[in-house]
Amino acid sequence: MAARPPRNPHNANSTKSSKSSKSSKSTEGTEGTKNILDLHSTPAGHDGSSAKPVSKPFLGVLFRCCNQYARIYRRADLTAYEGKCPRCGKRLRVPIGSGGTGMRFFGTQ
Repeated sequence: MAARPPRNPHNANSTKSSKSSKSSKSTEGTEGTKNILDLHSTPAGHDGSSAKPVSKPFLGVLFRCCNQYARIYRRADLTAYEGKCPRCGKRLRVPIGSGGTGMRFFGTQ
């Protein structure tokens, strides 16, 4: 039995010789032009800067009721962090006070 040459994943036409004529017709637009994806342009609304996405403030919590870790996020009114156990759904509310702490990870009792 003769060994087959390895398939090249970068050459899609190497295994689809009979289907290539059909696939080129399916990519044609309504006006007979081919639809082309431009990977070099900037999406609408973006200025091209490499700014980091804004992350939402959270606390890491180990819910000991089910031994599960989850993040709880700060409320929009900035009064507390709220969340729930991912397994049993027990709710947790941690108020934000003026004397607070710099700790970011906690465990429930």
